[in-house]
Amino acid sequence: MARRPNYRSYIQSQQWYAKHPAWLQRVNYRCGMFPWLRIGKGRPYAIHHMNYRHLGSEVLGRDVIPLSRFAHRHVIHGLLGGFKPAGKQRHFPNLAQRLAHWWCVQRCWFKAVLGIMVLGGGLAGAIFHPSLRCPQEICHNQKLPRDA
Repeated sequence: MARRPNYRSYIQSQQWYAKHPAWLQRVNYRCGMFPWLRIGKGRPYAIHHMNYRHLGSEVLGRDVIPLSRFAHRHVIHGLLGGFKPAGKQRHFPNLAQRLAHWWCVQRCWFKAVLGIMVLGGGLAGAIFHPSLRCPQEICHNQKLPRDA
């Protein structure tokens, strides 16, 4: 069985950085959490380990995901991780981080459809809700005293 590399030395190695361009290209230089954000090609990014089981032989989507630095620092390890690095967390990944990892590996079309269902449904409901109709529209649909 191959020996697992030391995390610190591996993360700073050429072997690790040599994998980044292919991973970034496969995700079309988009953040996994916020796909409208472009990453790589001179823009800051982080390759996030969702787990460390295959350290040294990671597979995109199973072990690692490309993220914007904001998503990595402030969402995954910030809000969802109690502002602690993975090694200092009681459980990594915790439930919130696992849900975020699941979200990050979904296809962009799925994220778009879900976004439309969540946001679009709310907007459509607000636009067509009877209590929010324009008073002018109500007036035009009713006979006014002067029309009688």
